[in-house]
Amino acid sequence: MKKQNSWVDYRDLKSRISVLDVMKHFGVELTTQNGIQYHGPCPLPGHSGNGDNPNAFSMNIEKNAWRCLTHCGSGNVIDLHLRMNGGDPENKGLFRETALTMQEIFLGGEMTMPSTPSKKLLVCPPKNLEPNEQLKFSLNVKSDIPYLTNEKRFDSELLSSLGIGWVGKGMFSGRVVVPIHNREGQLVAYAGRGLKETDIKKRGRWLLPKNFHKSLELFNQHRALECDLESDGLVVVEGFWSTLRWHQAGFPAVGLMGSSLSNQQLGQIATMTSIVWLMLDNDEAGKKAREKVVLQLAEKVAVRLVNYPEDSPHTQPEDFTPEELLKLLPK
Repeated sequence: MKKQNSWVDYRDLKSRISVLDVMKHFGVELTTQNGIQYHGPCPLPGHSGNGDNPNAFSMNIEKNAWRCLTHCGSGNVIDLHLRMNGGDPENKGLFRETALTMQEIFLGGEMTMPSTPSKKLLVCPPKNLEPNEQLKFSLNVKSDIPYLTNEKRFDSELLSSLGIGWVGKGMFSGRVVVPIHNREGQLVAYAGRGLKETDIKKRGRWLLPKNFHKSLELFNQHRALECDLESDGLVVVEGFWSTLRWHQAGFPAVGLMGSSLSNQQLGQIATMTSIVWLMLDNDEAGKKAREKVVLQLAEKVAVRLVNYPEDSPHTQPEDFTPEELLKLLPK
């Protein structure tokens, strides 16, 4: 019987057990292509599509990820074992239990807790990029302005506590600024949102400092780390306002500050949780980026899509109320 306090290193588990091992364990044979990609009918219990479709299921042993191209979604090796056992993918508590089971089956029992978890290596900045330096100043802002309280529907007290608001001088003069912190909570940059069309046409809708590397940071990460991420999971979105809308809803969220996911951001997410709820914008760019980001995330974590309601006029998470967002999560 598994001990409730047994140690499990998800990253090590996913590096030592392949999706091919799981398929062999369950007696499933797939057709190989180039030795890396495997295809076949979807073997997952509860698959509601054509069970004879030879191209419905895809498995990449190099990325150690799987994907049902028609109905069942995608995920990593732990997620695959959970699904093959008929487990409910929305039951967050099953993920750790499944990992412990796999540890016993494939690795011969419990692992000893390392003195320095190897997953910390994931957060080292790429060699060609210097870490973003901590700012030695903070900006004085005015949070109670119509753009933020009326148009974006944020409470001025919340905005003030987060340091978000309008500034009247400096490089962000006439713009609304959003503070960006690193995972340790150190202020490393501001992003400035233009309000006047003349300023937007001249300097862009969002303005970031030239020496700031946004690929090294996840917006709101330091706040999300204070939550129970292994139990609730983590919502990943694109923009600042969408992140804050989920924050308003009381659910941990981080923003990519764009529609692409860098390797550094992927590594940071993998150290935070094993469950990700992905909700990119529902516009052309977001839809195009979604498939790539899902495959990237599936290498490290279990991925769930937060779907927009059918015929919804909304194109971003920020368009919903906090209550509406929470209703989009499966029970």
